This record gives sequence, C-alpha cells and structure tokens, in this order.
Amino acid sequence: MIVSPVDTPWVGTINPAVKISQSPPNYNLIKFDMSRAGELTIRPEVHGLTTTLRFDTVEIYGLRRLPARFVVNGVLVPAANCSLVNTNIFQWTGLNLPMTAQSTIEWTTY
Repeated sequence: MIVSPVDTPWVGTINPAVKISQSPPNYNLIKFDMSRAGELTIRPEVHGLTTTLRFDTVEIYGLRRLPARFVVNGVLVPAANCSLVNTNIFQWTGLNLPMTAQSTIEWTTY
C-alpha cells in the first residue's frame, strides 16, 4: 500500500491477499446514553447475532432523589416493579425489553 502526504488525497493499492469479511459480526453492541437528567436510551448499535435476550431489570446508581414516576417507551411502569435497593440505587424489574430494539426509560423525581 502506498500512502500519500496528509494534505493530498490518498493514492494506493489494496493488497489482494488481505481478505475483508463481508459477514456480520458475531456479537451485539448495545449503547446506553444519558442525554439529560431522568432519561436513559438503550440503543442497539451492532446486530451481529439473533437473540431473544431481554432486559428484565435496570438499576440506576447515584440518584440524589427518589424517582416518583417511571415510564418505559411511553408506558407507565407500576410502582410494584420499582424499588430502592440502597440509598442511591434504584431498581426497576419486569421490564421485558428486547436487546435488539431501542428503548427509552424516563423518570421524574420528588
């Protein structure tokens, strides 16, 4: 391969002995984003494997105030599924969120 200086376009050849895999990866990559206070987005980035795995439990660490309302994908989660594990750890169970689909979890605090 021939590489040109940084300020000019790349010029070169590709070694035909190097094989680039066209098959999907053998893993799934899931990204968790806290874009603002009280909102968590779970987003699949790479779908390499078919899976029926689901998120049942989500724990949020470091909350300064107890969540009063909890909504997953626009649906209110019953209070029976919410618990305070520790002084700063809040847990939601029974969510049944597919790992291969995007989900948004929102909560409001007292």
